[in-house]
Formats: sequence, structure tokens, C-alpha cells
Amino acid sequence: MSKTFTGFFVALALTGVPVTGATVAGTSTAHAADVGISFNLGDVAIGYTDGYWDHDHQWHKWQNTKHRQAYQHADGAEYHATPHTRAANQGWHEKDDHR
Repeated sequence: MSKTFTGFFVALALTGVPVTGATVAGTSTAHAADVGISFNLGDVAIGYTDGYWDHDHQWHKWQNTKHRQAYQHADGAEYHATPHTRAANQGWHEKDDHR
């Protein structure tokens, strides 16, 4: 499978779009290149200047400054204005309000 085609299915999986035979049949490489990955603030459990922990305890770097700032200023966000490496346990801790 080509990298572009594989990337298309990864992007679909991340956006929650169900993949069907019709999706595969109607997809061309040109269309696959136009697919972008979206950012969902609800996926972030704990934010830091250098990235964030998601609810499944996976570390992610911010894709860009815009995403970091959007989370930083979101209602109810747990954002720390330091790198996660300065916190105990790399900044991960369980939260009471799991999703």
C-alpha cells in the first residue's frame, strides 16, 4: 500500500470516519493527499508547553502553536506553563474527571 494511501486511512481513523468498501473504491491518490488531521481539545488530558498527555496516557507533541494555545485557553483545561519533564512522573497523573 502506498504511503499516501496508508496515510489516508490513518487520517480517517483519527477523525472517526468509518471506512467501508465504498470509501476505498471511491478514493484516489489525489484525494488522499487533501485529507488533513484534525485536533480535538477533548483528547488532551494534561497540557504542557512541550506537548500533552491524552486520556490513554500517550504523550504527544503539539502539532503547532495554535493547538497549544487553543488548549491552554480552553475552559477546564489543565495546562502547565512548563515542559512536562520538569514535573514528577513526566507530568502524568490520574484525573478525577476521565472524559
